[in-house]
Amino acid sequence: MSYLHVQRAAFTCALLLQSACTGDEGADTDTDTTTTSATEASTTEASTSATSSATSEGTTDTETGTGTDTDPTGDPTEDPEGAGCGEETVTVLDDLSQIPAGFTLSPDQLLDGALGPFGGAFTWSQSDGPFTSAHAGTSSPLTMSIIYEGGEARLIEVERHGGYPNGQEGGVPCSNTVEIDLLLDFATEDGLFNESQVEATLRIDAYGWEGDNERTLIWQLDFGSLVGALKSSDFSFDSFTIESFWMQIGYPAEAQSTGALIMESHGEQGTPVEGIVGVGPVGGFNADAIP
Repeated sequence: MSYLHVQRAAFTCALLLQSACTGDEGADTDTDTTTTSATEASTTEASTSATSSATSEGTTDTETGTGTDTDPTGDPTEDPEGAGCGEETVTVLDDLSQIPAGFTLSPDQLLDGALGPFGGAFTWSQSDGPFTSAHAGTSSPLTMSIIYEGGEARLIEVERHGGYPNGQEGGVPCSNTVEIDLLLDFATEDGLFNESQVEATLRIDAYGWEGDNERTLIWQLDFGSLVGALKSSDFSFDSFTIESFWMQIGYPAEAQSTGALIMESHGEQGTPVEGIVGVGPVGGFNADAIP
């Protein structure tokens, strides 16, 4: 899944329900998008692509975070910044009861509390300036169910687990990660979402922005296969081309879930925003576990 490794700071900001992230602590909560330069965006994508799965028992794949990556053909690709945490090794986990390297809990334990039905309300952000949404300011009851049916689980080990990237002396440490393929039901009463058994991936960082064993569920939206009435044409952003949407779901407390629908857009050529990448939430929800 291509957006599992989008900038972790953007992940944390996006989980502030229906608020935009400008990259600063204490940023205001008006609808907006986080913008980064094209160079920074391409660096982020390059440094976090590649090894999201292995294909057989005991198989591992590796990539480096020190200046080059290896693509599936075996040819090196440029990565000017690097991931900053050293070489990555990806291993398929066959026994979810065993505690992976760098973790204090097993995948079975990490799944506890992330699964099951939730109920809440999905609210769309207000249109603001150049960004417009056909559903701005509306809200609808939401039901959501997160299901594990034997999907693949992967351990991503980084060389500098527990240390800091790129020689930093503080911040969020480099972290081993477990990814687990799940299924998601997601429906709102207004019919904009009516999805069943869509593929999603739960990412657990041993060290996260908000604490240890931080869990984030990612669902990459494919408008061509959505059953609900939501369309990509429901959104517009002047001088930007909208590239993708994904739902990002977190667990701020026991029996609670919060999420945001994230939009990524790129500044169009020949405009003042050429080369700018915008990333920000266009709607979101709070939900409680249903007993």
